Amino acid sequence: MKHYIAGIIDSYRDMEFRTCVLVKATDKTIDLKVGEICSTWYSEDEPVLECEDAEGLYEQANGCVTYSDGVKEISEATYNELITFLGAY
Repeated sequence: MKHYIAGIIDSYRDMEFRTCVLVKATDKTIDLKVGEICSTWYSEDEPVLECEDAEGLYEQANGCVTYSDGVKEISEATYNELITFLGAY
């Protein structure tokens, strides 16, 4: 298992909001995991459509488009330090 930080962009009209998410995954599953995060960004219950014009873009029910702008591998020590600093469990 490796540790990553993924940038998630939430775009609505002419505004974009960037959030960084800490993720544990393998080299083979990181893209799938980030896609899952983007596709369920607002709710796991609402249907989300993958945009026809670009793979990896997810159109949310509220009209927002969510996608990842990149993933970077980080050390386990950095991951744990960020978890502690942010107060996550």
